[in-house]
Amino acid sequence: MKEFFEKPYTRSLAEGLELKGRKKNGSLFWIEVGLSPVSVEGETLVMAVVTDVSKKKDAEIKLEQSYRQMNNLVNNLPGIVYQCRNDQYWTMDYISPACEQITGYAQKEFYGSPSNISYADLIVAEEREEIWGQVQESLSRKVPFRVTYRIKDKAGEHKWMWEQGVGVFDEQGAVLGLEGCIFDISPLIKNQEKINQAIYTAEDKERRRIASDLHDGVQQILGASSLNLKFIEKDVDKLSDKVRKHYQKSLSFLDEGIKETRNIAHRLMPKEVEQLGFDSAIEQLLVELKNNLGIEVSFYNNLQSRLNSEAELGLYRVAQEAFNNIVKYSQATHVSIQLIAIDDEVQLMIEDNGVGFDKNKIDLYSNGFGLSGMKNRIISLSGQLTVDSRPGRGTSIIAWLPKNLMKDGAAN
Repeated sequence: MKEFFEKPYTRSLAEGLELKGRKKNGSLFWIEVGLSPVSVEGETLVMAVVTDVSKKKDAEIKLEQSYRQMNNLVNNLPGIVYQCRNDQYWTMDYISPACEQITGYAQKEFYGSPSNISYADLIVAEEREEIWGQVQESLSRKVPFRVTYRIKDKAGEHKWMWEQGVGVFDEQGAVLGLEGCIFDISPLIKNQEKINQAIYTAEDKERRRIASDLHDGVQQILGASSLNLKFIEKDVDKLSDKVRKHYQKSLSFLDEGIKETRNIAHRLMPKEVEQLGFDSAIEQLLVELKNNLGIEVSFYNNLQSRLNSEAELGLYRVAQEAFNNIVKYSQATHVSIQLIAIDDEVQLMIEDNGVGFDKNKIDLYSNGFGLSGMKNRIISLSGQLTVDSRPGRGTSIIAWLPKNLMKDGAAN
């Protein structure tokens, strides 16, 4: 108070002091006291204005508590909370501190113009366009979006992200930005990879057993039966026309049965994949496409060494299912397949020039195209699979696998 009189405020009222007062009934309440010096006949007096600010103070306390609770919640979530712009960089207006633990980049590195790093830069290049399309499609319908994708963190490690968010719109319906949360689901994916790999290993083992039984059992019996029938072929002319026709038909059925069991055994577990490698097995599929359907085919491989057996078989199954879809739906006249090494990944790309489809109007992984099985098999190998298609512009299926699945990691 002494300082107040010695250095009086030049304003008419001093800044209010928030204090607690006691009412007549003994209860406490918040007051704001405004002090101002007043000179009366050469004597300095003080004018005090006392205001009951209980409602204002209670609101401030509640707001502060709410902010603290929200801040504690955000800072303790095992994921990223964000607010960003709807641009190709996903420019961050706010990103929670968990970003550093998940991405390796601190909050401040996502801010500024230009920022040191954009969140879009972290998403692996081959998935950015698909994620952008999924988010924009949800925004156009004003519904929450949920996307799963991979990022490459500051240390160069790939991580799986699960993101859910919503659009923020103005009164005219224009998108102002996005708000949402992002969680690192890499441990879940790795566990699922192990489960899927165990399932596919068991399936392939059973396929191998059935193929072996067909080859060593059924085919041998059918082959022996055919030989026995052919052994008496010289005596067939002695038979009546009716019996001779039955004989010839039976022999034809046996030959067809031998051929069909051989094909089934091959489809179940093609020996080319295990014995000669992916190239030979794929070339056999392409020959069948060309000879049986007249589809022009091309195949390119720049790998200098083979992939391990699980990877080769996984890619073969993807190609096998893709070719089935091409035959059933595409009306394609040309199919191209490439197996190439790019940076630290191996990429299998299967393209056709068929009728294509609008991938935004169908659920790719639950429509009977076999894509769910294809994707799960690739994920079980720590890879990723994407599908791109447009009406009248064909379809592309791309599978990525880590290069460490190559037997010696070499590539052109």
